[in-house]
Amino acid sequence: MLGGSACVRFGSLRNAYKLIGHTNPSQFFNVDTRIRTDSIREDLIVQIAKAFPKDVSIIRRGGRWRSRLRLSSGLTVCVIVARSVRLVKQKLRWQVNPVRRERKFITLLALLDATNSSIFDMHVAPNIDHERKFEISMNQSWLNRGKRLSDLSQFCEVVARVQRARRSKSPRLASMTGKARVSQSTSAISPQRSSVRRRPKKMETSSKISI
Repeated sequence: MLGGSACVRFGSLRNAYKLIGHTNPSQFFNVDTRIRTDSIREDLIVQIAKAFPKDVSIIRRGGRWRSRLRLSSGLTVCVIVARSVRLVKQKLRWQVNPVRRERKFITLLALLDATNSSIFDMHVAPNIDHERKFEISMNQSWLNRGKRLSDLSQFCEVVARVQRARRSKSPRLASMTGKARVSQSTSAISPQRSSVRRRPKKMETSSKISI
């Protein structure tokens, strides 16, 4: 499949395919859908960064790496745009395509409308716990793992809530927090214990001198 280098050389994927003999409009459906989805994703990322100029920045590493969002706290948020694939009893279903390098990060999931031309709904998920593509519906329990984002103005707030919930549910993070608390309490008590132990030694020395 032609990639980014073809776009640089020929201007677009459509031009590249035309040059190798693919001129039927139906052959460009998947290409056009991918371009439109990527465009919606990039527009969403830029829109969020502009809404929070002091709190959110865009990470662009180039090459095969996709753009990501980084909060001022250092937290990375990935963005996935899920296309609607079919109607089941007049209800939309979406196909989510996980990205291997991004699965562990908090993810903003944007669900497109029936025409896949605009965003229908958004959710912030703690991560993507699937390795391969999967389908979801609006009333599916999988979405309850995170929080719904009804307005972009709430982006930082919702991400923070998801991060707190993620930490509280992680056994590793909980154990690390517990160890830190024990360490702090021990360090606070230990000087008092050492001072108590030293006092008898001083008294013994003074008693020997008096004798």
